Amino acid sequence: MWKRFLTRERLPLGLAWEEDGIRIIEIDHGRPGYRVKAFNFPFPDPVVETGCQAGHRLLAEFMRRIVAENRWHKKPVVTALPSHQVIIRNLKFPQMPRADLHKAVVWEISQILDGDLSAFTYDYLVAEEPAPGDEQKDISVMIAAMEREKVMAYYRLFVEAGFQLQAIDVVPLALKRALLGKGETIDGRKPVVLLDLGNCCSQLAVIDEGMLTLTRSLPYSFSGPGEHDRVPGGTAAPPHSKLLLEIKKTLDFFQAERRRQVTGIIASGRALSPLSLQMLHMDLGIQVIPGLPGRGLRLDRYPDPSYAVAMGLALKGVRD
Repeated sequence: MWKRFLTRERLPLGLAWEEDGIRIIEIDHGRPGYRVKAFNFPFPDPVVETGCQAGHRLLAEFMRRIVAENRWHKKPVVTALPSHQVIIRNLKFPQMPRADLHKAVVWEISQILDGDLSAFTYDYLVAEEPAPGDEQKDISVMIAAMEREKVMAYYRLFVEAGFQLQAIDVVPLALKRALLGKGETIDGRKPVVLLDLGNCCSQLAVIDEGMLTLTRSLPYSFSGPGEHDRVPGGTAAPPHSKLLLEIKKTLDFFQAERRRQVTGIIASGRALSPLSLQMLHMDLGIQVIPGLPGRGLRLDRYPDPSYAVAMGLALKGVRD
């Protein structure tokens, strides 16, 4: 892995979308090895007020300024869509030649999309292939599909800004790439939850045996002690109580479906506070540890959710 990382190939920028701005991670070669830079670009008020779709022109101008100021013209970049905007399926196939597997996967995708392949762009990844001689084990494949119109809108935006869009990833996969590395105290071969806590919403992904098996986008955030929301009846409840309830529901569903226990949670972002980690551990009853994006890399600032996502995007093709 490190030989690939230290080669002088041009690494892409990782661009993560936030509610109020853009986070970009740049990994470059240095002495010794490499260096990592984090950039945060808050949206101008007109872009925030107008919204991403209606303010396409304003957003393109905003990104053009970023490109010009940082001399990133034609720089390859990878971005990501949240899991609720992407169709993700994990399938198993009996062992067969790769050409036959491709046909089988395309047929399955056609069934998932009701035969409307022209309206989507899709890809698949052979996540696990049986060892030679192991004829009993199936081939594990992960399929991802996105609306073609949405993909083209992103592509046009990046072209107008002056970037070279290399790939559109999925947030949970970027988190997996950034947070699941050697040295974690949680066994990555057993079911583990990656929890990305944003300002307004959270992303949850269950990784089992290295595969993304379940994802959820939750419209809740995690707030620290002392902050409360009013609820019917005049009582006060912690603002993270709904988030914890949804996490518990997800764990129960996964364990009922897979008959496997989740071993722990790797949290990034606002959960990196020791007290918040303790609260999550006490409420959920399982091990919770902080996720450090790019384990082993020297970071120029304390990581947050978009940092983890952008780091995983910048590492795309290096750690996969």
